[in-house]
Amino acid sequence: MDRQMLRYELNKIKQMGLLMEVNNEVDPRFELGSILKKYKNRRPIIFNKVKGYRMPVCGALYTDREVLYKLTGIRHEERIFKLMEAIANPKPVKLLNYGPVMENIITGNVDVRTLPNPYFHEKDSSTYITAGMLVVKDIKTGKRYTSIRRFQVIDKNKISALIASPYLTNQFLEMEKQNKPLEVAIVLGYDVPFLLASQVSSELYGVDKYEIDSAIRGEALEVVKCKTVDLEVPAHAEIVLEGIMVPNRREKEGPFGELMGYYGQQGMHPIIEIKAIMHRNNPIYQTAFPCREEHLANGLLREVELYYSLKRLVDVKDVHVTLAGGYRFHAVASIKKNKRAMEKLL
Repeated sequence: MDRQMLRYELNKIKQMGLLMEVNNEVDPRFELGSILKKYKNRRPIIFNKVKGYRMPVCGALYTDREVLYKLTGIRHEERIFKLMEAIANPKPVKLLNYGPVMENIITGNVDVRTLPNPYFHEKDSSTYITAGMLVVKDIKTGKRYTSIRRFQVIDKNKISALIASPYLTNQFLEMEKQNKPLEVAIVLGYDVPFLLASQVSSELYGVDKYEIDSAIRGEALEVVKCKTVDLEVPAHAEIVLEGIMVPNRREKEGPFGELMGYYGQQGMHPIIEIKAIMHRNNPIYQTAFPCREEHLANGLLREVELYYSLKRLVDVKDVHVTLAGGYRFHAVASIKKNKRAMEKLL
């Protein structure tokens, strides 16, 4: 059903009166990012005319709590329990033979530079895909793992990947020991349930993130098969890059201007060779400046974990992971005071 993924949610955001449309031409080198920054990455914006490209670019869609709540139909006071319910009771996906993301399939002369990948900061090493959702299958269980990563564009069919998560690193290293590539897909043009599910810890819960998505959205996530790798991707996504993470090969990645206002250091990171691109007719490119899109969603999942950790110690009323701490480093907890319980804690 065409009420899944980015295009549907853009319409909902527009109906809420929250979507800013920029119809003047915008340069993806510095200018586009500076406009997102001017509005503190809190105002959903679509740039309809991007210099050098025929594809619109949207950003800052999922960086405000109230917007996320409205898009998911979840109230603030029930968010922790709704998300934990989805983790505890995952639901199956629906595999389709065909979906809109398959309207255009490119398998020869693939060039990721045809996408309007922005150049955000003066000292960035290259253009970056910053809102790309990486999809892999667990090499032992086949469960699907998703996470937002930053991807440095190196050449027409070559990007590097910063795979900071221990789970993903271990998956890649296990395949590398066998001198085998890790098959990957990168999804652009997703929605809030897909984003929220990606922030659930595979290490902690051992879940299939696609099935968490189905539980959060209240209906089966519709997926289609990729053309060159053994993976499924959302049928209503805007753009999908298919490829392999190459074993025993690293290239220099960075620097890149990070969320908290500093440049991430250079490092040697794995390479992804892009084998195919699928995209909808008239696709919409999704970006995040800088990598902001997933941090609020990550903070909401951290609130779930923090709430249940504190619940074992005190009578906790609510928790709040703050924007000031990048939704990672600072939280506030509200508790019902109990002298005896506090004596135990101290």
